[in-house]
Amino acid sequence: MARSISLAAYRALAARGQADTMEPPAPRPEGELVWLHATSPGRLAAMQDVARRMKAHRAGLNVLITYNGFALSDPAGPKRGADWIVALGADTPAYVRAFLNHWRPDLCVWTGGHFLPFTLVTAQEKGVSMLLVDADADGIRSSAGRWIPSLAGKSLSCFERIFASDPETAQMLLRKGIPMSRITVTAPLQVSGNAPAVNEDEVDEVGAILAGRLIWLAANVQLDEIDTILEAHINAARLAHRLLLVLTPGHGVTTAELCERLGARGLRFVDWETGEAPNDFCQVIIAEGGPDMGLWYRLAPVSFIGSSLTPGHGGCNPFDAAALGSAVLYGPNIREHMALYSRLASVGAARIVKDADGLGAGVIQLIAPDHAASMALAAWEVVSAGAQITDELLDLVQDTLDRRQGA
Repeated sequence: MARSISLAAYRALAARGQADTMEPPAPRPEGELVWLHATSPGRLAAMQDVARRMKAHRAGLNVLITYNGFALSDPAGPKRGADWIVALGADTPAYVRAFLNHWRPDLCVWTGGHFLPFTLVTAQEKGVSMLLVDADADGIRSSAGRWIPSLAGKSLSCFERIFASDPETAQMLLRKGIPMSRITVTAPLQVSGNAPAVNEDEVDEVGAILAGRLIWLAANVQLDEIDTILEAHINAARLAHRLLLVLTPGHGVTTAELCERLGARGLRFVDWETGEAPNDFCQVIIAEGGPDMGLWYRLAPVSFIGSSLTPGHGGCNPFDAAALGSAVLYGPNIREHMALYSRLASVGAARIVKDADGLGAGVIQLIAPDHAASMALAAWEVVSAGAQITDELLDLVQDTLDRRQGA
């Protein structure tokens, strides 16, 4: 009775003013489907990493990632390992039943907390295997638990296993009635060091074409920050005369637009995609990026991660650059990846810049081999630290899916 009253009260609160329709982006495919749910931008990046590794280890697996509590600056951006990334709708009976009836997930991996009680309880009732990872105190206290405290315990009871991010969270779980046999204390969830694929022969070939010139990369550049980046390059080139800038466009920007802006500044450049090779007088290479980003991260000892100098873009994930040995510079507008940059900055593996003077000075200082190498080493230690929890989670997912197949 207590359960039905608390859920009914919550349902009434949750339904106020919220749409309860569900429009799936695609039909549900045949085969196994794992549903991953992210409650922060950092956890979304980690779940994309987990999805990529899941699909590499289990043939035919489909992966759906949902998120709530934050907005994506680029909803149509790269899915990485996921098949779909969609916002999770209202925690109401109509929406939840439509969602679960459509996707019919075999397994749900929920991150952090910020529970949607009706979603979790209904998924459990439908026989979905449930795991909670990166559980923390703030997430457990959040959402419905602030108004109806018993619902936090009901939500937690849906999970077969819980990975707590610290001992204090584990103690909180015990106080809420979760048996110790279901709890594992792990490091916080984070993107692991799975760097983009790089063709080392191509790295050597392009390095030979560039004839040992000092290179820095400005990746995922937006048009409203291009002038600052070019000014920084001009300033830095006064101290390093053969300095070469590689530019790649951010979301919504084309290489043609970058070419136009460079032409207006009178800078000598080549469009890498046309096959034109830079000569000794070239100041900037414009490259498409995409699958070749790993190449440029390997060649550039310093990378400025763009879409971060001006508001409205949210920043980009810095871990690909860090994992491939490039020291990281970034602007102040990184709301979607704040936790990742904070971890890199805390060990001296990344540095914030705010204007052309700061960016140019950062490039000159960090392009020196000793500075770049020390930052790259610190960065690698950070990006590889998430490997253990990711490996444990992947093993648990495999075991759970195997068990369901054999049932």
